[in-house]
Amino acid sequence: MKMFLLIALLALSTASYASDRQDDLVQIKLGSFVYEEFSLCKLNVPQPRNSGEFQMRISAVAPAKGVLSRDYFIAYVASATTMIQAGMALSAGARIDQISETLTCDEIDEPIGKVDLELNIRMTKDGIQIETVDGSTGKATRRTNKWEE
Repeated sequence: MKMFLLIALLALSTASYASDRQDDLVQIKLGSFVYEEFSLCKLNVPQPRNSGEFQMRISAVAPAKGVLSRDYFIAYVASATTMIQAGMALSAGARIDQISETLTCDEIDEPIGKVDLELNIRMTKDGIQIETVDGSTGKATRRTNKWEE
């Protein structure tokens, strides 16, 4: 049941993500779709040691021709972002039905000092790589998959 709720949350978040934004989400630079966003997020959980504010940078790149459409590019970015944020909220002690109240993020024009978490998404004709980088340690965690997987 928890997995169903998480999947439903991801689907709803992805579907509403593009419609919530008024500006152009994606630019085309040198033959690639390019997306970049900075957010100031707040994590509200019962355990004070897991609560707090942090800045997040989301960066995504994919070929603009032949791999996926602009809409699918946006959908993949929104899905990856929502999965990472949901995972953060759950690992900090949130219940699955409280994820949207537990972690809130507001877009900002540029980072305020150093970014705490980077989410880098790279797509090619062969697959996708999602990388998270801890801003304080520089430690990167990557997941790479072929499109067929």
